Amino acid sequence: MEQGLERFRFAWAGSLLAGEAYYFRIHGPVTLIEHDNTQNGANHIHSVWRDLAADFGHDALAERALSPPAAPLGSLGQSRSNGTCTDAVRWLQ
Repeated sequence: MEQGLERFRFAWAGSLLAGEAYYFRIHGPVTLIEHDNTQNGANHIHSVWRDLAADFGHDALAERALSPPAAPLGSLGQSRSNGTCTDAVRWLQ
């Protein structure tokens, strides 16, 4: 296994008896698997597998905060911010 099995962790919460609520999680360096059977009298399962290296939760605002500052509004012929969506898009560019 490329991630190294020794780097994976397993967590369990809940009962070990059939028909009772439980949850487990397997978490590795770039893999997360969750299995949740705690709703509706433990007869409704939710599960998820996530690739943490290529996740859908990309933080664009954090990336923007770490990037070099953009030219101030107005310096490129743009008007000062008036709270419109267009101004927010300009700020993010």
